[in-house]
Amino acid sequence: FLDDTLFAVLACHGVQPFVLRAEEQGFLHTFLAGVATALQHAILYTTETAARQAAESSAYAQTMVAVRHASLHATETMARAAIEAATRAKNTFLANMSHELRTPLNAIINYSELLQEEITEQGHLNYSADLQRIHAAGKHLLTLINDILDFAKIESGKVELYHETFHVPA
Repeated sequence: FLDDTLFAVLACHGVQPFVLRAEEQGFLHTFLAGVATALQHAILYTTETAARQAAESSAYAQTMVAVRHASLHATETMARAAIEAATRAKNTFLANMSHELRTPLNAIINYSELLQEEITEQGHLNYSADLQRIHAAGKHLLTLINDILDFAKIESGKVELYHETFHVPA
C-alpha cells in the first residue's frame, strides 16, 4: 500500500509453507515501502520526462511554424517589392519610348502625306498606292503604340479623365 492505495502485490512462494515472525514482517514491510517509493519515483520521472519532451516538441513545432510564417511573409514582401520595381521600370520605359517612337513615326506619316500630295500634283500616280500603304501602316503602328501607352497609364493609375457633356444620339 502507498498512501492507503494498493500499489503492488508481492507474492512469495516456497517449497514448504512458512510464517514470518513479527521482526521479519516489519523488515519486509519496510523493504516493500522502499520498493513502492522507488517505483513511484520511476513512474513520476518517466511521466515528467515524457511531458517535458512533449512540451519541447510542441515548442519546437510552434517555433518552426513561426519561422515558416516569417519566411513566407518575407518572401511575399520581397516578391511584392520586385513586382512593384518591375512595374515602375516598365512604366518608365514606356514613357520614354513614347516620345522616341511617336516622333519619328509622326515624321514618317507626315512625310508620306507630303509625298502623296506632291506625286498627285506632278501626276506620278504609280507611286500613290505605295505611299498610301506607308501612310496606313504608319497610322496603324501609331494607333498600336498609343493603345499600349494608354494601357500602361491605366495600369499605373496615371490616366486623366475629362468629364464632358454630350448628346448621346448625336
